[in-house]
Amino acid sequence: MIDKESILQQLWAVNHANVLLLAGVFFIALGLLRAFSNTRLERTFYGIGTLAVLALATGCMAISTSHEASPGALFVSDSVTLSGAKLAILGGVFLTLLGWDQIRSGRAADHYGVMLLMLSGLMYAAAANDLTSLFLGLELVSIPTTVLLSMSRNDNWGREATLKYFTLAAFTSAIFLLGASYLYGLSGSTCLPTILEAISHTPTPLVRIALGLALCGLCFRITAVPFQFYAPDVFAGSASYMAASMSFVPKVAGFVGIVRLLGGAQLQSAMAETVVALLLVIAGVTMTLGNCTALVQTRMRRMLAYSSMAHSGYLLIAVAALLSMGSTPTIVFDYLMVYAAMTLGMFALMTSVEQASGGSDELACFNGLHFRSPWLTIGGVICLLSLTGLPLTAGFWAKLQVFLTSVKADRLDIQVVAIVMAINATIAAIYYLSLVHRFYQGNQETRTASRPPLSISIACALSGTLTAVWFFYP
Repeated sequence: MIDKESILQQLWAVNHANVLLLAGVFFIALGLLRAFSNTRLERTFYGIGTLAVLALATGCMAISTSHEASPGALFVSDSVTLSGAKLAILGGVFLTLLGWDQIRSGRAADHYGVMLLMLSGLMYAAAANDLTSLFLGLELVSIPTTVLLSMSRNDNWGREATLKYFTLAAFTSAIFLLGASYLYGLSGSTCLPTILEAISHTPTPLVRIALGLALCGLCFRITAVPFQFYAPDVFAGSASYMAASMSFVPKVAGFVGIVRLLGGAQLQSAMAETVVALLLVIAGVTMTLGNCTALVQTRMRRMLAYSSMAHSGYLLIAVAALLSMGSTPTIVFDYLMVYAAMTLGMFALMTSVEQASGGSDELACFNGLHFRSPWLTIGGVICLLSLTGLPLTAGFWAKLQVFLTSVKADRLDIQVVAIVMAINATIAAIYYLSLVHRFYQGNQETRTASRPPLSISIACALSGTLTAVWFFYP
């Protein structure tokens, strides 16, 4: 039986998530009052309020201490918990800036409230010590994401994107639950450490099936094969700030779930024999399909969707390599932090171009961007160089760490897929650097200066600064 002290300890482990959850509910309730007649004032009020709540959650996270989870605890405070919270807060800041001037009239309270609920779900999933709390955290990401998709655009494209995401999310959640039920049956417990202890040394066919189903259910969230096909359509059919959210928040939630299933703060090498081969197959196919398909895209949203797939493949190699060595998942979260800065920066750039071009995200619209918005272009170039993995950007260290860790792994199959990763990084460089080339192409028509919204400029400057600074202070 769990005593009062244990319950308080668990609540303290997720105090930062509780702050976001309560603030999200409060914002939604406050929105019922309809106190603002001025749309801009409403957006500013809730935008500043959201940033204040994220700052408060950061303070709560800073005073949290790591501790051992008590038997049967739903939540634990460890390095994975803190890494997930940092990613949620960083993503929250970017998404607040991206949506500042795009939120539909009268929906600011609902938007920011639901967004805070989504970010709290990411934090709960990162702190999960039980299948129950892990699934609830993942669903607290998925359901608000569906709500935000439906609110962001009220046309046929928006409805199609929402329906596709909701349908596949429900289907893959059922697959995850099926795998979780097998894990419960094999171990007699929903506690993740107990499950790992029960199955880690007995890689029976049923254990492989259970973990395979659970991992496939999480593949949807990280846009990995075989559940990746929704991403380009959803990215194309949603508002740009929602496309940015889709590229980051569900991906982090998916990798948090994978890490928790495979050991949490210390990945269990005994699980390698069971799942590494599956992870490598998914990684190789995902990164190759993502990069090769991105090469032929003519729209920025779809290109970024396939680029997001490729990065999931890189991260899955890192998970496989770290799992085989029984190491900590620090590299995975470091990569996700860098991925957040450079990818969300590209969405900020895309948002500015779309607003200037009447809503079009055709790659041709990016021709001559340097002559229209020179400072914005600098941030975009830094992000693209980082996505390529060139030196003097944080993306260089992120990809190099994954590659070196994979090569050091004492398994030939991991080393082979690491070589596939190097080939894919070369393919990715083609479409990333071709976009940089577009920025400096132009004619007399494309040289008309334009001034992006302040929030977009701040987001792009922040992403470029973080991407450059993290190279020197990784």
